[in-house]
Amino acid sequence: MTGDRFPSAGTGGALLAATAAAWSAAAVAGAWSVEPTVAASTEYDTNPLLRPDEARAGSALVANASMPIAWDDGARHLEIKPSARLAHAGGDSAIGASGYYVSVRGDAPGERSDLAATARWGDDSTAIREPAAGTLIRSDLRQALVDADLGWSYAATERIQSRLEGSWQSLRFADEPRALENGLYSYKYATASAEVRGRLTSRTQIEWLTQASRYDVSTSLPREYSYSTQLGVVGSLTELWSYEFRYGRSRTEDTGAAGRSTGTVYLARLAHRRERLDWAVSVGRSIQPSGFGQLAESLERSGTLHWSLTERVALDLGARRSDTKSTFYGYDIARRHYESLSGGAAFEAAPEWTVRAQLSYQQVRVDPTLFETLVAGHGYGVSVSIERRFRRSTLT
Repeated sequence: MTGDRFPSAGTGGALLAATAAAWSAAAVAGAWSVEPTVAASTEYDTNPLLRPDEARAGSALVANASMPIAWDDGARHLEIKPSARLAHAGGDSAIGASGYYVSVRGDAPGERSDLAATARWGDDSTAIREPAAGTLIRSDLRQALVDADLGWSYAATERIQSRLEGSWQSLRFADEPRALENGLYSYKYATASAEVRGRLTSRTQIEWLTQASRYDVSTSLPREYSYSTQLGVVGSLTELWSYEFRYGRSRTEDTGAAGRSTGTVYLARLAHRRERLDWAVSVGRSIQPSGFGQLAESLERSGTLHWSLTERVALDLGARRSDTKSTFYGYDIARRHYESLSGGAAFEAAPEWTVRAQLSYQQVRVDPTLFETLVAGHGYGVSVSIERRFRRSTLT
């Protein structure tokens, strides 16, 4: 792998230098502050990969620390946020090894427009798991990530708002041959999007979003281009009830034999909000051809509930079910069903201390077809975390 195909750590330094240079002249008059956060967590799962036979547990101990350094002069904002993670994982846990990230974000709002830029880079080692397939790639493989995005928002009138956004991301594995052996690829990914929002009434809003992307991998695999358009209606029935409907079309092209395919996405969501109790349910369906006579259809339902018992204690519940069917010229080749339940509680012991605990259950079932046999697996998980937020300190 040659150095000109993927950015090195110097790319991140160049992004930081460019951002700092653009703000250095104004930063003298602004106020700097710092607000560190540290957290520790542990998790255990009886079968995180939902293996149907010989379930294998996974556990992890993780420590996180971040120190956002912010500057603000009342009109512009700049934040530099270094963060680090120390982790020890065992079994089938998907928690990766230790790593670090640095992000830089600048925001310059105007009377009718807003310009924001973000850059992030770091070095990490993340395990990749696929519960539905029962596979885990435990990577002590180091990976360098660099990404950046630029967004501009403009309010043409009180009822019409628009936004343009572009992003670029690059991920590079230090040991490319070994990564390829595990089915991992270094890549570069770029997107450009445009969004327009129009308010029809005080309670109804129409949203239109279009996006184009390009995906390149570091091997001889085909380059992929995708284009999508989405139309949505968002509104409120009353002060307590809100709704959301979306319809989208997408087209994918690659330089290989798969060629071009067109997909469709539907989404409906209903939410109810009270002073201490919020809940929402949603249903989504997608139909995506993938070339060679293959068709993937999925139906997903989910629900969430947030209940603030007191000013310091809150409960969160979640449920999700997804059904996926793959066909080949009309013949079923795969039918998978995935279900998950989770319940958690958060307790604010003090203004700076928060304790969270969560229990979860998940299962997967693969129905028998011409190409697959009946497979089923399930697992239970528990996690606990403690977070300490330090008070914001002014540096100047």
